[in-house]
Amino acid sequence: MNAQWGLKLAIDAYEKDAGETDTEGTIEATYQWNVATSLAFGIETQDNTGGTQPGSRTDVAAKLTYDLTEDMSVYAFGQATVDRDGLPENNRLGLGGSWSNGSGSTVEGEISDGSLGLGARIVYSYDNETGSTRYVGYEIEPGRTLDGIVLNGRDRGRIIAGGRQTVGSGVDIFAENTYDAFGRHRSLTSSYGLTYARNDQETYTTSVEIGQVDDGDFYDFEQLAVTFGVQYRSEKYTGSGRLEYRREDGLQAGTDVTADTLLISTSGEYKFDEEQRLVYSTDVAISETEQSTLLDGDYADIIVGYSYRPIENDRLNVLARYRYLSDPAGLRDAEQADGPRQRSHVFSVDASYDLTTQWTVGGKFGYRSAETAPDSDSDFSRNDAWLAVANARYNWVNEWDALLEIRQLNLVQAEVSETSFLGAIYRNVGDHVKVGVGYNFGSFSDDLTDLTRDDQGAFINVIAKF
Repeated sequence: MNAQWGLKLAIDAYEKDAGETDTEGTIEATYQWNVATSLAFGIETQDNTGGTQPGSRTDVAAKLTYDLTEDMSVYAFGQATVDRDGLPENNRLGLGGSWSNGSGSTVEGEISDGSLGLGARIVYSYDNETGSTRYVGYEIEPGRTLDGIVLNGRDRGRIIAGGRQTVGSGVDIFAENTYDAFGRHRSLTSSYGLTYARNDQETYTTSVEIGQVDDGDFYDFEQLAVTFGVQYRSEKYTGSGRLEYRREDGLQAGTDVTADTLLISTSGEYKFDEEQRLVYSTDVAISETEQSTLLDGDYADIIVGYSYRPIENDRLNVLARYRYLSDPAGLRDAEQADGPRQRSHVFSVDASYDLTTQWTVGGKFGYRSAETAPDSDSDFSRNDAWLAVANARYNWVNEWDALLEIRQLNLVQAEVSETSFLGAIYRNVGDHVKVGVGYNFGSFSDDLTDLTRDDQGAFINVIAKF
C-alpha cells in the first residue's frame, strides 16, 4: 500500500471442547484524506456452528475520523448487514472520540444505536511507560448473549477495572475485576496473575480466576480457574503450552451443574534448516459433570505437520500433515440438538509449484480414516473418505491473484462421490499474508473433519506463508 492507503485484516476462530465453532473475519481499508481526516471501509463476516446463536452474517461499514488536535479526535461510523442466515441484522450508526493529556492518561468513548439496540463504551486508562498501567471502563454491547444464560430483563452492561505492574526484573503482576449485569443475571469475576520472563528465551505465566454468578432465581453457582503457561524461543525451536483447571459448582433451575474441566493446549515449530520445518499443535479437554453422562466429554485435536521449501528451487512448496480429532460429544445447536460426532485420523499432502512468475499450479490429496455418528443417539460407524484437489492461480499484477479450483470427494462406505468448483480473488498483504474472497459451488470443504456438508456459498479466506 502507499502512504495514503492502508489495509488491515483480522481473523478470530475458536472451537470449544464440544465442537462448537465461531469464526469472524474482517478486512479494512483506510484512506488518509489529509493530515487531519481519514476514511475507513470494512467488511466483516461471522459464521457460527452450534452454540446459542448458530448462523452467518456479512456486514459492511464505513468510518470518518477527524483529528481536532494532536491529542483529540472524533469519529462517526455506520454499518449495514448485506447478507445473513439465522443471525439478526446489525445495522448501526454511531459517534465516538478520544482524548489524551500527553502524560499517560487517555479517555475513549463511543455511543451508537441500531437494529440490535443501544451500544456504549467509555474507558479511562493510564500508562506511565515504566511498566505501570491502569484502566477502568463501562460498556454495553448491543445484541450481547452469554453462553447458556437467557436474558431476563434489560442488559445493563458490565464494568471492568484492572491493571499491570512491573515489580522486579522480568516480573509483572496483573489483575482485573469484571462486574456484569446481564438482566437479572449478576456476576463478579476477578482474575489475578503473574508473568515471569526468566530470560530472552523463557517466559512463564500463572493466573487464578474466581467468579460468582447469581440471578436470584435460575442460576446460582461459583467458578474457579487456575492456569499455568510457558513460552520458549530459540534459534531453531519456538513453542508454547498452557494447562488450565476449571471447576464450576452450583445450581441451574434446581439442577446440579457441578463440572470439572482440564484443558491442555500446546503449539510449536522446529526448524531443521532453512528449507524444512516441523510444526505441531495440541488441544485436549477432559470434562466431567454431575448433570448427565451425555454431557461428559473428552475432546482431542492433535496436528503434526512437515513443510518443505527448497532454497535452490523456491518455486516448490510442500506441506504434509497428520491430524487426529476425537469429538465424541459433537456439536450442539441452540435447540440443544446433538450434531455429528467423530473419531478421525486424517492424512494430507499439499503442494504448489510456480510454473512462471504469473502461473502457479497446485493440489491436495487427503485421506480420512474415521468412525462417525450423526448424533448422540446413533452408534459410531465407519466413514472413510478420499479428497483430491487441483488448482491454478494467476498473478496478473504484483498484489492480486485469481484462483480456480476443482475438488473431488469420495465417501468410501456410502459409495458417494461429489465434484465441486471454487473461485476466488486474493490480495497480497506484504510477503507472508494473502486475503481473499470467493465462492464455493460445492457442499463440502477441503477439511476432511468437517462433516456438516454446508459449505456452499461466499467466503473470506486468510493464508499465511513463509
